[in-house]
Amino acid sequence: MGPLDKDVVRDDALSATAEGYALEIHSHWYRALPLTSLAVVELELDGERIDPAELVVEANGKRFRFEELAERYDEWWFTTDPVTLHIPAADPRRGEHHVELELGLRIPYLLIGGPDGEPLLASSHTDKTLVCA
Repeated sequence: MGPLDKDVVRDDALSATAEGYALEIHSHWYRALPLTSLAVVELELDGERIDPAELVVEANGKRFRFEELAERYDEWWFTTDPVTLHIPAADPRRGEHHVELELGLRIPYLLIGGPDGEPLLASSHTDKTLVCA
């Protein structure tokens, strides 16, 4: 666990929308990264696993399907800006919800195993109860 992990999912991060839920997340890395770096999102809401293929990711006022992020070298996730995960739900309810999130960021400039290696995968884990506004 790193020093920025506690701020990945803040206490006011969850809200109900017309499509379901919106969960604001912040990067646990200390530098801005291209959206391609958002490589792992394992999310559970109230014990139910959310398929990443169902997520819509909003960054810089634009929305992308999670699988589209691998191509988004032209969009950046800045350290002070949240990225919003839009979670589909037929009947979103306000009140308390348990959120568990495993977030993995590929760090493109830190290669493991030498110059031909894979980028470092920096992981963060959040497990908390939030009040949905």
